[in-house]
Amino acid sequence: IDFGDMMHSTQVNELAIALAYLLLGETEISTAANAVIDGYCAEFSLADEELAVLFELVAMRLVTSIVMSSNEAKIYPDNSSYILTSKAEGQALLQRLEEQNYLFQ
Repeated sequence: IDFGDMMHSTQVNELAIALAYLLLGETEISTAANAVIDGYCAEFSLADEELAVLFELVAMRLVTSIVMSSNEAKIYPDNSSYILTSKAEGQALLQRLEEQNYLFQ
């Protein structure tokens, strides 16, 4: 996770990317996410507006990962099992985020 010491950009994206992968396979989304968010915010504060869109950014990272890996698997079919390693978990996490009302509140 970049805390702004390597580059300057919208910091909430760093947290969203980390959460997208840390929450794969996680059943207790709230517990796991809150621990990561609290730890991140203890080192680098985020604006309320950033926190308000955090889970939508997580979802967009998951969508990007799924689409890109699906495309790469078509290009490299011999390596598709490795390339698609997290696709099913990513899709399942997207569904859980929606079912548990994390998205578009």
